[in-house]
Amino acid sequence: MVGVRLFSVVLFLGFGSLAAGCGGSGGACVGESSPGNGLCKDGWDKAECDEWDEDEINDSSWTFHSGDSCEDLGYSYSCSDGSFADNPC
Repeated sequence: MVGVRLFSVVLFLGFGSLAAGCGGSGGACVGESSPGNGLCKDGWDKAECDEWDEDEINDSSWTFHSGDSCEDLGYSYSCSDGSFADNPC
């Protein structure tokens, strides 16, 4: 009986840890090719943002901000492709 309870607790904690680490919470992915020339994507996960950074999309360095939105980070210009910018698009 104790073994079954212990197994249940371990299983519960294990699945909880997996759920917490599987991108359940998104964030903003910010790419800057030069200071003051940034682009932000909302609702992304870290892996997606890291991929853009590795591929240097738009000749930019991309950084993930967990739990933040583009507007939280000061990117107030909405672009036609759904991204946000710190300057008019």
